[in-house]
Amino acid sequence: MVSDEAVTRFLRAAPIPACPDDVLTRLRATIAGEVELRRASRVEPDIDLTGIKPASDLWSDETVDDL
Repeated sequence: MVSDEAVTRFLRAAPIPACPDDVLTRLRATIAGEVELRRASRVEPDIDLTGIKPASDLWSDETVDDL
């Protein structure tokens, strides 16, 4: 897998593509959103979330075997 830093360096070194302003704006927003999601995935949550899933009505400790 390619590191985030390598992708960032590549994108900064690449020339800006010729495209309409609205497309370029959406592209930058998409890239910024992806960067934020990747950064957030490396951060531990501030609160303990272990009780959420077992407390759900849909959660069951029983396993399902649909072979």
